[in-house]
Amino acid sequence: MTRPFVTTAEVAAMLGISRGAFYTLCEGLIEDRAFPLPMPYGRPKLWRRDMVEAWISEQGRPRALPPAPRPQGSNVYLLEEARRA
Repeated sequence: MTRPFVTTAEVAAMLGISRGAFYTLCEGLIEDRAFPLPMPYGRPKLWRRDMVEAWISEQGRPRALPPAPRPQGSNVYLLEEARRA
């Protein structure tokens, strides 16, 4: 018998991403792609399994995060040199 609620780690596994990546993507998925909200009570956060499965079948799994933009400017060069020293 399957449990009706899943934890953050289980949601991340269902999406095929790490738990840390899910934490990073979660707010954007909820706001931009209508990802189901977690249950409004208690810790740890729990999601309804059926809602997550329905979202995945409708939206698909999220793609990997794009690389973070690289900062630019003269101070960046100085910081990189200081790290190497």
